[in-house]
Amino acid sequence: MWRGPAVGGEALNTQPIPIDPERPVPPRRLLRGTEQLGSLVGNRLLVGITYLDTEGQVTGTQQFCGQVLEVADGVVVVERPGEDEPAVLPADSGAYRAAEPGSYRLSDTGEMVINPDFLSTWRVAETAEPSADQQPGQPR
Repeated sequence: MWRGPAVGGEALNTQPIPIDPERPVPPRRLLRGTEQLGSLVGNRLLVGITYLDTEGQVTGTQQFCGQVLEVADGVVVVERPGEDEPAVLPADSGAYRAAEPGSYRLSDTGEMVINPDFLSTWRVAETAEPSADQQPGQPR
């Protein structure tokens, strides 16, 4: 028998879960994503990233389409055409989906991408720096 979320459960899941780049071991959800996303390797991934300031206002966007080079240790590594370094994205399985066949125009460059295999979109939010008297882990 399926039981719905606990009272208030929907509200608990509306905010993205932050990923701490200083954490020595990826969160379990990203390690699970690594297992689930291994089939992305070799496929073309269309990526859209929206950058937000601390107030939630858009400060920039980035789009690119590249081949997935590796999925390991909680990350998805994607080539970035024209760049020296690949993009490294979290292996959050909910953020990757099969692309509908068709043409996609990159807003940054005007480049037309034809029939990518998968899509992934991200919102990267800037966080406020804790004040000098605030202990790590305390609410802001």
